Amino acid sequence: KGNHGFNANSAYNQSYRSQLMTALNNTFVSNLSDKGFNMKGPYQTFDDITFSDKKNMYLSVVPRLTFNINQKSTGVACKSTHCTDSGNIYINGEMLLKVIEPLTGQAMLNKRINLSDFGISEPYTKQWEIKNRGGLVGMATNSVTKPEQLLDNTDKSLTRALNSFYAKAAAKIDTYLSRDELLSIQKDVAQLKELKRY
Repeated sequence: KGNHGFNANSAYNQSYRSQLMTALNNTFVSNLSDKGFNMKGPYQTFDDITFSDKKNMYLSVVPRLTFNINQKSTGVACKSTHCTDSGNIYINGEMLLKVIEPLTGQAMLNKRINLSDFGISEPYTKQWEIKNRGGLVGMATNSVTKPEQLLDNTDKSLTRALNSFYAKAAAKIDTYLSRDELLSIQKDVAQLKELKRY
């Protein structure tokens, strides 16, 4: 019975996980470029960066997102023809930001950004048909209670929740990476690059 219901986490992992990660990574790079920093990437891992990129890049940012989709079902209710699963999708998470001098791999800044306080909650409903109930008598009553259109807005709800999370996370990340702070470590970065030359 339960396998017809909605599972927000598996829907996210199947369809949206890589999109969301890519979008957030790109947000970083464009954020920093807008602030006037020479950025390359995003890179999946630090080892993917070529030596010449490491020499030319001011800093490299390695974001790590911890992300949770919590789903609270108010329960599955079945009639003779169909079942309905409804509830809410909640999203929370946090991001760890490592700002690294690329040549030496030295971490210059570590930031933990709480992404759990956005209060994102989207209601969902999914209905599915119950097959093979009774003979002809059953069919006559079925046509009465079965809705014209079985409802399934789970994908819309999940997309709305994720878009809302992305917009709020991007805005919050932007406020956490200030140009002044990144410039304040310029001397240290220059020193590290100098040391690494020999």
